[in-house]
Amino acid sequence: MKPIPFIVGFGGLSAAGRSAFHMAYNRLVIEEIDDSDRLQTFASLAIMMNLVSYEKGKFYTKEKKSISLAEIEQKYGSYIKENTLLRKNTKKKFAQNSFFQNLKIKITPAEFQQIKAFSKNQALDIPAVETEVFLPTKKPSKVMCAGCLPTGFQAADYYPSLHHPETIQLAIFGVSDALHSVGIDWEEIQQLVPLDAIGVYCGSCSGAMDAAGNGGLLQAAFEGKRPSTKMMPFSMINMISDFINAYVLGNIGFTSTAVGACATFLYNLHNAHHDIQSGRIKVAIVGASESPITPEIVEGYRVMGALADDEKIKNMNGGKLDYSSACRPFGENCGFTLAEGSQFVVLFSDDLVIQTGANPYAAVGGVYVCADGHKSSISKPGGGNYITFAKATSLAKSILGEEKLKKNTYIQAHGTGTLQNRVTESHILNETAKAFGIKDWKVAAVKTYLGHSTGPAAGDQLISSLGVWQQGIIPAIKNTPKIAKDVFCSHLNMLLKHENVKNNPQDACLINAKGFGGNNSTALFLSPNFSLDLLEKKYKKEVLRNFLKKHSCLVKNLDIIKQELLYGVRKPIYSFGKEQKLEVEIKDNQITLSNFKKKIDLKIDNPYE
Repeated sequence: MKPIPFIVGFGGLSAAGRSAFHMAYNRLVIEEIDDSDRLQTFASLAIMMNLVSYEKGKFYTKEKKSISLAEIEQKYGSYIKENTLLRKNTKKKFAQNSFFQNLKIKITPAEFQQIKAFSKNQALDIPAVETEVFLPTKKPSKVMCAGCLPTGFQAADYYPSLHHPETIQLAIFGVSDALHSVGIDWEEIQQLVPLDAIGVYCGSCSGAMDAAGNGGLLQAAFEGKRPSTKMMPFSMINMISDFINAYVLGNIGFTSTAVGACATFLYNLHNAHHDIQSGRIKVAIVGASESPITPEIVEGYRVMGALADDEKIKNMNGGKLDYSSACRPFGENCGFTLAEGSQFVVLFSDDLVIQTGANPYAAVGGVYVCADGHKSSISKPGGGNYITFAKATSLAKSILGEEKLKKNTYIQAHGTGTLQNRVTESHILNETAKAFGIKDWKVAAVKTYLGHSTGPAAGDQLISSLGVWQQGIIPAIKNTPKIAKDVFCSHLNMLLKHENVKNNPQDACLINAKGFGGNNSTALFLSPNFSLDLLEKKYKKEVLRNFLKKHSCLVKNLDIIKQELLYGVRKPIYSFGKEQKLEVEIKDNQITLSNFKKKIDLKIDNPYE
């Protein structure tokens, strides 16, 4: 049996809140979960949104008055619901509802004379002919719906962000939560494996496009400014991995950045999965971060006709401008909705899980990637996704067996909420279901709650799946009132209501991702219970008994970490300016690094014999 990659930690941010310990997932199904989880979810969001604080085991209002969990829901519950998930854009520039643009006009020499008379710039040259000039003006956005992070939350407030672009801020926050949720200190993990057996696999679809990154770099001269020294490096697409390596992990092992448009998260997971199964990597940090809600990116998607703009939403709703229901996967829809966020998972190889007693949230069965080949439009879907989805389904059949594939699996669809996606993706899913004899395959689509975060989008889907295995509720395609007539669903069960699967546990989930340019990926994830079955097949009973003892102790520690993390006690991990002074001893068969127990093996066989 090949090494099995296990998810042993996860964290991130979305319009539903913090991903760690299923809090963001709980927001999606807040009406269905028990009282304790519901109250805890509201409290976590209230703290994120700066409505209450938590000190020494008690909650306090801004007026420093003590408040109970029940009172938090009673006082802030409605506000929290209205200011999470899809809603009117709360980003500062959009809240002002006007953006600076340059209006191009023509001015005659005589009009230039008048301008010079009022200008303090006496060196103004007057052209001899009619000349085009730019005048600054303001224009409201035609797109005001977005999947913004919970109102009032700023990742920069949690650590010394030093003018970081938001993409990097969200990455630092998300990966820190993921590391905390493992329940084992990172410094301890680094001592368990050789440093070259640790890998970081992170990407971003658009990169740092706000004013602190590429946006500021490209706009500086146009606005009569100079770029800062940080804008160029911040603009590099690999900077998420670099920051995590340098300022969070202190990692000197493997690092990689894969970008596959809206399939970016799964592209990075594919590479990590491959390296763990090859035995080369024992620990992998996988993720993506994105903050694409800038005027330029929104306008770029709008002119493509891809976004749900205000006018389209009104037409879809009979004249009502309802932002919360703008994204309707597989229904009569009008476009997708941009979102921001980050999602990260920590993977261990199965032998390290056994050694540490780490909590197996899920196992990665396999990840498939395909391009689309020749196509008339770069944004048009092609044939590659048929291959990735069919392969993942076939793998599920091989691992689970035909009966469990049919009864105990479900799909987290890409489900963007566009007309093109509802037709093409539903055909892929439906035809695959037919081929494998599945009659009513359950389909969910979380973008109906969160919007489309592009790079981390498949991570949003994965976080929801981990929550399903915890709570036993598959979130409905909430905002789709009915399935559109052109959707292929003869063998699919598009879940328009929450599906309770507590009495029908799902052994696996298939997550599908499709990206501009022909970037297709599908991944198979195995449930915690089924993952434990795999360990039982691979290891002897005595080994498993020792694992369960360690696991029991770790779970108790996780309960403490969960409370500290979700109530704002634990801060992001960020070590700026900390130099790693290493004494290096090189021999012909190994490298020894001071402060690290495991040596790096230099016995490298000739691969071409």
